Amino acid sequence: MLPKKGKIYNFFDDGKIRRSRLYKAYVKKIIPFNKANIHLKIAFVTNAIDHDWIYSRDTPYFIGCYIPKYDDHLIWFAKTKDGGWFSMDIQSFWQGGSLDVKGDMTEWLLENEKEYAKYLVNKLINKN
Repeated sequence: MLPKKGKIYNFFDDGKIRRSRLYKAYVKKIIPFNKANIHLKIAFVTNAIDHDWIYSRDTPYFIGCYIPKYDDHLIWFAKTKDGGWFSMDIQSFWQGGSLDVKGDMTEWLLENEKEYAKYLVNKLINKN
């Protein structure tokens, strides 16, 4: 699913679906691969070779997002093998993470938190 320019999506740092890794990503640019500059293309090829279990062999678009409190640069995403979007390490080696375009990662997080809350309540009730 292609993100939409101007929309806000959840971003999970390092692809770890935890509240402590959750940021808001503002989609600022969507650039078709054939219109991207050489720096984005090189970053994609380098990231795809170094992390071949994550990235697709090709990406139709690059998605540029502003993620406040995470990085001052635009964070650039490329297509993953499972059809999602994962950011590329461009300005630093810690810019990788998942863009939750479908909302399924956020849904999983919320469901997990509900189940954990039930577990804690049960534990407190059964303690007495």
